[in-house]
Amino acid sequence: MELLLRIPGSTDLTSPFDAALREVAASGAVDLAAPYLSVATLREVIGAAPRFRLVTDAEEWLRAFARPARLDILAFIRQHTAQVRHFRDLHAKVALSPTVAMFGSANFTDRGLEHREEVGALVRDMRLLDGLATWFESVWSRGVPVDMALLSR
Repeated sequence: MELLLRIPGSTDLTSPFDAALREVAASGAVDLAAPYLSVATLREVIGAAPRFRLVTDAEEWLRAFARPARLDILAFIRQHTAQVRHFRDLHAKVALSPTVAMFGSANFTDRGLEHREEVGALVRDMRLLDGLATWFESVWSRGVPVDMALLSR
């Protein structure tokens, strides 16, 4: 397991969270769990992966962003309804592939990945990956399809 730290004002030009998320996305099918995501970051991640699934608190995701971003979020969910599930009060931030995962405090937004003080871990140990995969499957199975009519209001 590798520790991920982001300290604002550091001289590191590359965020370890951004690098870890890109590594996960490039390593196979990606499962994501996060309450706050930027659509641009999400599109980069799924563009690098053969398939993806996302569990999020869709209502909270929309509430956290201003109107222009909300429209992008709604359009993204509409475009990927089969791959997105709503899980009320989800707070975890996890990106998982068959061979590597990252988790921690960073939201999958520009501010979370690049600008805030955050801590997390990059995992390659199969025993730990299996545990994260089991957790994700449980959250995915308890999540519900996003109610677009309710969300649009």
